[in-house]
Amino acid sequence: MDISKDRTVLVCYNFIKKLKGLYGNRYTIYTDGAHYYHQACRWLRIKYNVYDQEDKNVMERSIQYINKEG
Repeated sequence: MDISKDRTVLVCYNFIKKLKGLYGNRYTIYTDGAHYYHQACRWLRIKYNVYDQEDKNVMERSIQYINKEG
């Protein structure tokens, strides 16, 4: 997990690049469909999928919880 105040292609690229260094190309990245994830994964040649609405709701609730606690 990585928390950042910025939502840019560069932030996503650096985070996914770290994951690629740790785990290689054999895993798929799941995202909420934001364009910056798509672009970063393309640059790094990483497979990615957009998760469905049910999973998106779970992720949003988790982020809200983290924001409240922080």
